[in-house]
Amino acid sequence: MKYSYSIILFTLLFFSCVKSEVELEPEAPADYRTVWVGDYSMLSNCYSWMLDEPGTSNEFTEIISISIIPGSTDSISLNGTMNIPIDSNGTFSSSPFPSNYYNLHLWQDSIEINFNSGGLGGGSGCNKLGVKIQ
Repeated sequence: MKYSYSIILFTLLFFSCVKSEVELEPEAPADYRTVWVGDYSMLSNCYSWMLDEPGTSNEFTEIISISIIPGSTDSISLNGTMNIPIDSNGTFSSSPFPSNYYNLHLWQDSIEINFNSGGLGGGSGCNKLGVKIQ
């Protein structure tokens, strides 16, 4: 009987000392877009022109809000209305036609947006520069 208890005790000690390997779920990689989420105070200069008419320019300030689109792995949303794919360098650029372009660049706590559209008879565009509101 002593022998049986010794075997049971030995077995319990052996299995309690065996290192169990608990499978942990791997950590999700950090989302590079999170550093740019927030509100930005912008200084904007927008302009327009028409053939044979003087151009106009308007300077104003505005707040732009950047958020991550749920379920997206590479896009941000500006003010919840414009979805933009952005690379890990904080850059997006599109130019469907030579006179029509949209550029966005984010770095550290700053943002720059430039866009232009138009053609031979006229056009418009904006240059915006901003800093993240702390």
